[in-house]
Amino acid sequence: MLLIFDGMDKLMKIAILTDSAAWLSEQTDAQTNIRILEIPLLLNDQAWSEGQLPAPAKLAELARTRGNMLTEEQIPLTEILALLMQLYGQGFTDVLIIHIAHSISGLGSKLHHLADHNDLPLNVQLFDSRSLGESEGLLVEYAASLVAKGKSLSEILPQLEQRRAQLHTLLLADDLKDLHKMGSIARRHTLSGQLAREKSILKFSQSGELEIILNSPWTKKIIAATTEMIGKKAKQITLAAADKATVRFYRQALTSRLPQLEIKEKIITPTVLAYAGPQAVIISWQN
Repeated sequence: MLLIFDGMDKLMKIAILTDSAAWLSEQTDAQTNIRILEIPLLLNDQAWSEGQLPAPAKLAELARTRGNMLTEEQIPLTEILALLMQLYGQGFTDVLIIHIAHSISGLGSKLHHLADHNDLPLNVQLFDSRSLGESEGLLVEYAASLVAKGKSLSEILPQLEQRRAQLHTLLLADDLKDLHKMGSIARRHTLSGQLAREKSILKFSQSGELEIILNSPWTKKIIAATTEMIGKKAKQITLAAADKATVRFYRQALTSRLPQLEIKEKIITPTVLAYAGPQAVIISWQN
């Protein structure tokens, strides 16, 4: 998604570019000019946009019953380059690109290649969200607020790093096989010793790798470890899954242990489902 703002200094005009794995609030949608740079998704070897796909619950059912896997398709470099040149033609001088974690998507590497091997007339700065979904969206919104205050990129980047350190994303998975097939888990992790019915907790590390924190066949153990990681100081979390029944189950399980929690429910988007897997539960919060 592309959020465009004019800085207070008319000599500096900054655009913020992110991808469709970021979840932005309705307030941001209503108050800013937003364009979507969608990550194409592959289903049955055919590329689709997010809006063309069935609902996430249906996609999860297709994965369970037919083995259909939803994965990312790379955005052509020519398409990204054309967008940057369009921004230049509109008078933008700087572009801040906040992208999905490099460990689970090839988009970050593609953007670095573009920035390093093209003589662009724009000042392009890349920022790895080291996350996806809610946390990535919050970084975009925070950057947008700084641009609106007239901050320069040199002022925005260190503040974004501080903000990133305050954001947390957990992934609860029923089956790691799909994550391994999609390359989402760091290569040093293997499936050895994992039982067929084991559940897993995964977390983005400080370097942006999606790492396995715990494997267990017991849902109660997974819930207990999850609540411990969230901690009693957390006041609000975002809880997302492919269907409402799964969201309700985890909502009840978490609030029984952390009654102070305010939980914002969300149905996972197809783009994030492609990276996290059809059975995934994503929990996000901030310090």
